[in-house]
Amino acid sequence: KIQSQLEYWRNNPVSFITFYWPGTLLWQKLEEICNSVRDNYGTVVPSGHGVGKTFITAKIVLWWLFTHFPSKVITTAPTWTQVESVLWGEIRSSVLASRVRLCDDKDVLNTEIKLSPEWFAQGISTNERVDQRQYGSTKFQGFHSPSLLVVMDEAPGVDESIHIAIETLATSGSNRLLKIGNPTSPTGSFYKNCYSDQWNKITISCYDHPNVIEKREVVPGAVTQEWIERRREEWGEGTPL
Repeated sequence: KIQSQLEYWRNNPVSFITFYWPGTLLWQKLEEICNSVRDNYGTVVPSGHGVGKTFITAKIVLWWLFTHFPSKVITTAPTWTQVESVLWGEIRSSVLASRVRLCDDKDVLNTEIKLSPEWFAQGISTNERVDQRQYGSTKFQGFHSPSLLVVMDEAPGVDESIHIAIETLATSGSNRLLKIGNPTSPTGSFYKNCYSDQWNKITISCYDHPNVIEKREVVPGAVTQEWIERRREEWGEGTPL
């Protein structure tokens, strides 16, 4: 029975998330990201600000880790602060807030959930010497797994060597890559992935968010119509920002 339930959740990430975090509002675009990671080797998500990308990324990390055995999840971001405080802050909060305890408290460290030597999630810094990262980061070597998920948060700001490293790391057909961030640069791997047939692209505009569509705060703390109007006035309608 337990095995069949795990198999169900493995194939239904949205159901896993709504079971462990009841009351969670997974609007359409967030569900699309979940299902894309389930179905596609590479998922790239260019998004607006305040749409819940860190929130859903944390839930996807936990869904993958706890429904695939053995599995490894590697996450990274442009700076250590973003790794430790932003995404892993959300991951730690999600573990504490889950309806049913996912693991023992001792298994949850600042940027790691370690269940066994071959079953863990870990946040990794991208800070290295130039010679270490010229042909792919050495920090990303040795993490191969039949069930590997690599997550790149704020992906446009991550060094090109890291993009190379994660794509040489995830070599199995059952491995998954998720790159997510604000599309702030018209160059680099994130930009190229957005126009590649090898990646499933899910674009999230601030105008897609329930707060903006319904013109009220459906999701507290997320983007609002008022914020968009302030940015329109300060930045201008046609600015790349």
